[in-house]
Amino acid sequence: MEKSCKGTAYGLLALRVTVGITFIMMGWMKLQNPGMLAGMLESMSFPAPAFLAWLVALVEFLGGLGILFGV
Repeated sequence: MEKSCKGTAYGLLALRVTVGITFIMMGWMKLQNPGMLAGMLESMSFPAPAFLAWLVALVEFLGGLGILFGV
C-alpha cells in the first residue's frame, strides 16, 4: 500500500511541474507580445481588449508559478 501512495505522489508532482511549466511558457509568450492577443480579442468584440490581454497574460504566468510551487 505504501508503494502505491509513493507512486501517486510522484505522479502528482510530475503533473504539477508539467502543467506549471506549460502555463509559465504560454503566459511568458503572451507577455512578450500582448498586442497579438489584444488583436484577437478585439476581432471577437471583447470590451477593453488591451486590458484583457494583459490580464490574461499575467494570470496565466503567475498562475503557472503558483501551480509549480504548489500554492
